Amino acid sequence: MEIAWIGTGIMGAPMARRLIGGPHHLRVFNRTPEKARALAADGAIVTADAAACVAGAEIVFIMVPDTPDVEATVAKIEPALKSGQLVVDMSTVSPAAERAIAMRLKAAGASAHATARSRLWSAEMRPRSTGRTRCSICSGKGSRTWARRARAR
Repeated sequence: MEIAWIGTGIMGAPMARRLIGGPHHLRVFNRTPEKARALAADGAIVTADAAACVAGAEIVFIMVPDTPDVEATVAKIEPALKSGQLVVDMSTVSPAAERAIAMRLKAAGASAHATARSRLWSAEMRPRSTGRTRCSICSGKGSRTWARRARAR
């Protein structure tokens, strides 16, 4: 599966790192390039800009700090999105802004979904005795639909 991850800061990097390997190909972008390059050693492909990151990805994850950051990110990726791409925003964003962003992405042909994180730090903080860690993503309305789509890919 081709996955794009935008936002590889203190919260995004541990989650993105868990997607590297196996059947997944992960492309990453961060406005501070050094933060994205830290994932290259683990096998992520670092892109020069957000639009290049999402090009051809089946699922796009966004994890940036605030509402204006999500709006700016969406403005940059919108021209590169193709019909059927799933965009999952895990940023801390106002609900009204998230609805407006979802409508905008839907008009571009993509599916949008907002989530909240749970046990986020487990991806980096728990011992890796089993070689696996877990990060739960909580979701509201429409969660079964987008989760089913993500699993089917």
